[in-house]
Amino acid sequence: MKKTILAIAIPALFASAANAAVIYEQDGVTLALDGAAKVQFKTDKEEESIGGSSNYIDLADGDFGFGLTYDLGQNYKVGGKVSYSLDKVTGENTPFLQRKDLYVGFMGDFGTLTFGRQVVILDDLGVSKDKEFGIQGAKDRVGGIRADQVVKYTLDTGMFYGGISHALNADGDLNNEFSLTDGKLGFRTGGFDGRVFYGQTSNELLGVDLDNSIMALELEYAFDAFSIAAGYYDSKEKTTGLDDVKTKSYALAADYTMDAWTFAAGWGQIDTSGLDKENDYYINANYAFSGNVNAFAEVGFGDGDDLRTGYVLGMSASF
Repeated sequence: MKKTILAIAIPALFASAANAAVIYEQDGVTLALDGAAKVQFKTDKEEESIGGSSNYIDLADGDFGFGLTYDLGQNYKVGGKVSYSLDKVTGENTPFLQRKDLYVGFMGDFGTLTFGRQVVILDDLGVSKDKEFGIQGAKDRVGGIRADQVVKYTLDTGMFYGGISHALNADGDLNNEFSLTDGKLGFRTGGFDGRVFYGQTSNELLGVDLDNSIMALELEYAFDAFSIAAGYYDSKEKTTGLDDVKTKSYALAADYTMDAWTFAAGWGQIDTSGLDKENDYYINANYAFSGNVNAFAEVGFGDGDDLRTGYVLGMSASF
């Protein structure tokens, strides 16, 4: 389901994890370190899996980053963020560092304004409670919706929140003029959280225009140990000389927490013009050793072509 959607207060200001470790703090300067590691034993849902193997060990995450801020006083800060992902060259066993984020910005009562390589607002899409076989898992596999030349503004007042971002000419190719503009507006009170998104991309490659737009509505409600969520996504793809491709996607998810255990399940459907509807499902269980270390298991299946039941068993750690 996520493939279709894509075809669209913390220790340091720019640390990406809420539990980032502050390693230096003096004279208004704060330096924080954050990272994540996730290794899992996996069977893909797609019949044509990596290397043609049915089962393999997936090095899903290997990220680290630094966030540096300087306190200007009067609740204003400036700073920056740089992060890397430990990836593997296709067909090789040698890992290499791939840059994920590199941006600077300002934060204050007015909100947060950042410039550089970072995720755009549409990266926040998703109500899924999955580990690997739903919206969130697909986003993790592609590293989020990032671009190099992004200007992003966000504001969170507690009850109301939102933001807007704009990316232009992200690949720097003179034969490929690309831009993206997106935004969201949300409202939360008690256990309720609702938000709307809109995004539009424009891409011109060698005289061919390819434009995409997406509108989304997401609702979540938490009560006692339960949480339920629903999402609706409406996207349109326009290509010069071709008929428009319209896609409607739906998602439902729920989870239940009992002590250190969290159990979740979800359903998603894609309805693309000219194609059969496809449904996806997942069920998982997560055990939290702490707020930083988790073990999990998940089963995913669907009714699309060339799909089988997928399994994943893994552990993640973050700081």
